[in-house]
Amino acid sequence: QNIVFLGRFVERKGAHHVLAAYKTLLSLHAELRGTTRLVLCGDGPDRAKLEKQAKEIQASGGDIVFTGFLPEEEKKNYLASATIAAFPSTGGESFGIVLIEAMAAGSLVVLGGNNDGYKTVLGDEPLSLVDPKQYAVFAERLYDFLTNDTKRKAVHDSQQKIVHTYDIEHVGPKLVAVSSAALARRARKRNT
Repeated sequence: QNIVFLGRFVERKGAHHVLAAYKTLLSLHAELRGTTRLVLCGDGPDRAKLEKQAKEIQASGGDIVFTGFLPEEEKKNYLASATIAAFPSTGGESFGIVLIEAMAAGSLVVLGGNNDGYKTVLGDEPLSLVDPKQYAVFAERLYDFLTNDTKRKAVHDSQQKIVHTYDIEHVGPKLVAVSSAALARRARKRNT
């Protein structure tokens, strides 16, 4: 099973938090060694620190892959392979477009950091939000989604409803209506 992180390797995006949670997961649930892989997609200034952190985890049986920077077409393939797509950002997110992309690509569960931007997307599904700095809680949430088919399916179904609300067929008419109303107000102001 794959846990996939996709993002820039900078502190606030939280790749180091998913590594720490993965380490905790494997220490609490050794049976997942050899069956659970952490895939880190991206690049950035923290890559060397992350690779050093990963080597320590790999030495104790962790399976960690760094893909480097990915073209847009490849991103969706990695997200589609995810049992869990994990985005443990600690803040600075105005919106969670990566969460929607992961849901649309077919990730079974999308797990985000409990920040204001990600709450905008995942707020109706509280099991999808986690404090990235609480590694034991984060690890147990990963464990639940990796091992509990019923819980994973319930959250997946809920997230598929969420992603549908962002589909262009749903959002497009709303955007046209807002634009039309704004243009009509503008035309009325000119005529008065």
